[in-house]
Amino acid sequence: MNFVVRYFSFVIILQVTQVINLVASVDSDVTITLEQKQIMDKFRDVVSPRLPHDYMNQDIYLIRWLRAKKFDIKAAEAMLMENLQWRKDNDIDNILTEDWSDFEAAFPYEIHGCDKEGRPVISMSTGEWNVRGILLSGKLERAVRYYDKMFEETSTLIRQAQKDGDNMTQFNLIMDFSNWNLVVHACPLCVSLYIRFYQSLETHYPGSMHTVWCINVPQLFNALWQISKEFLSSDTQALIKIYGRGRDEWKQALLKRIDPDNLTVQYGGLNEEGLTMDEVKFLSGSDHSIKCSRMPSLREKKRKLKEVSNSE
Repeated sequence: MNFVVRYFSFVIILQVTQVINLVASVDSDVTITLEQKQIMDKFRDVVSPRLPHDYMNQDIYLIRWLRAKKFDIKAAEAMLMENLQWRKDNDIDNILTEDWSDFEAAFPYEIHGCDKEGRPVISMSTGEWNVRGILLSGKLERAVRYYDKMFEETSTLIRQAQKDGDNMTQFNLIMDFSNWNLVVHACPLCVSLYIRFYQSLETHYPGSMHTVWCINVPQLFNALWQISKEFLSSDTQALIKIYGRGRDEWKQALLKRIDPDNLTVQYGGLNEEGLTMDEVKFLSGSDHSIKCSRMPSLREKKRKLKEVSNSE
């Protein structure tokens, strides 16, 4: 395999695996054996006095650090404590209060609804993101922090949905590769950003992702993916769903897992638009929840507000 093919194979791995982590279904995410429960109780006794937030004492939070380290208490403790220090050093508790309007306009992501098992579905128009432009403008660190903001925002809204009674623990992602090209998205300077993205998700938000659908993937990307798979475990390969430019194929795959009233027309659904995270928070009031049963009413509120705005 020549250097060029190896290089772009590496880039493809980073772009796809950056959104994959230690994942599990809803059932396995909330169900543990008696032995694992005993380990988790010991783990809680060890770390609880140092946890700054109540949600961090919840089973669903603690179990992820143990799973990430195969239920090795000392290793999980070290990972969690390092994460707490990272949160403190980077003021993650206040990251959602920062002004992200510049990045949100240039690099949007939106929520469509939930899949048939109650996991939120989020989309990113990856092919529209000018990744090379970020680096050339000297905004690498800001871009990395924007990714952290995305993870923190989604995790926060999921926790609120849990409080509202939703059995929600993970989210899904649709990555749309329309307009993806080597110059903008696979440049040598882009690699450092992909690495940081992947490392943050894996290190600071373990177990948060369930499935990634890569759609409208160009032929070159797909060819390189066949080579890149050798670097991934079989479990991870099974979670990454890659589809080319054939709309019927990826539409069928999405609708198998997601009802059409929980997707936009762009992805084979019935809704004209999705919701940005800011819209979810504004339309849901003080609740700030992405509870699945509430999504239709939020979309209706957005539609009515848009009609009023257009009539003025």
